[in-house]
Amino acid sequence: MRNFILAIFLVSSIGTGAELFLLEHMEDFWQWVPLVLILLSSILIVWLHLSPAKAISQIFYGLMLLSMFSAGLGIFFHLKGNIEFELEMYPNMGGLKLIWESLKGATPALAPGTMLASGMIGLLYLRVSKTDN
Repeated sequence: MRNFILAIFLVSSIGTGAELFLLEHMEDFWQWVPLVLILLSSILIVWLHLSPAKAISQIFYGLMLLSMFSAGLGIFFHLKGNIEFELEMYPNMGGLKLIWESLKGATPALAPGTMLASGMIGLLYLRVSKTDN
C-alpha cells in the first residue's frame, strides 16, 4: 500500500509540476509557491521512503499542511483575478452572475485544489508508513 501511495503522489506531483511549468506559472512569488512545494515534497517523500527518519517525516508533514493551505490561497488568487477581469469587461456585473462567470473564467479557479489532494495523499502516506512499522 505504501508503494502504491508513493506512486500516486509522485505521478500527481510530476504531472501538476509539469503543467504549471508549461503554463509558465512563474510570474511572481505566489506563482512559484506551488512549484517549490511540489519539488520539495517530491524530494522529501522519496527520501522518507528510502530512509525513514522522524525529522524528515515532520518536515514532510509540515509541507503537506502548507500544500493544503496553498490550495486555498491559489483558489483565492485565481478567483480574484477572474473577478477583476470580468469587472473590466462588464463593470456592472455583480452577484451570482459575477461569481459564476469568474468560476468559468480564463484562469481555472479550482485548479489549485490539486494541491489539497496532494497534501491529503502525502498525509495518507505518512499514516500508512506509521502502521507499516
